[in-house]
Amino acid sequence: MKLIDLSGMKFGKLTVLRLSMKGAAITKWLCRCDCGNELSVHSSNLRYGKTKSCGCSTYETPHHYVHGYAGDRRISEYKIWCAMKRRCFNSLDKCFPGWGGRGITVCDRWKESFTNFLEDVGRRPEGMSLHRIDNDGNYEPGNVRWASAEEQSKNRRPRAKRTVCLRGHPLTSENTYVSPRGGRACRMCKADLGRRRGRKALPAFVRDYEDHLFGMM
Repeated sequence: MKLIDLSGMKFGKLTVLRLSMKGAAITKWLCRCDCGNELSVHSSNLRYGKTKSCGCSTYETPHHYVHGYAGDRRISEYKIWCAMKRRCFNSLDKCFPGWGGRGITVCDRWKESFTNFLEDVGRRPEGMSLHRIDNDGNYEPGNVRWASAEEQSKNRRPRAKRTVCLRGHPLTSENTYVSPRGGRACRMCKADLGRRRGRKALPAFVRDYEDHLFGMM
């Protein structure tokens, strides 16, 4: 196969100086990068765009510096944008049940464009996190702002009262033990614990201590 002379040609940041290796199956060219480094590159890597620099581009524009914000710190807003979409669209994400599982979604303007998202919400102030004003609303302009942890805590959904214990027993009024401190525990679980431990044979102070532990549940 006739050798294609690449001398003097430019590929990305690489300028081809001369042929450095010619074999039956491998052809390499000596190149000089715009940064000054010289290296030998496989002919096919140059022609098909697989190698465009000596590697300096990897450090100048790493993947976590995006959309013109290659500053001194990682772009936290980009990570927050990605996490927002995972919560709403990735059923395998641990947070999905509380977001996407409840029907919470991301508006079309933000879903496909980090630039639009950043333009609408602005840079994140120190110590703030992404907050939906209407906790049942979507991630969209007008319903999202940066908020402190204290502001976030005031807008949490009320925790639903448990109707079953960890073993699945119904926590009805007849099956719920209420301690002097107001703690609740399953009577069926307490009875089972007593049978397994031979609770009747235990000293009174031990039984009182167990009652105390259950009361803290």
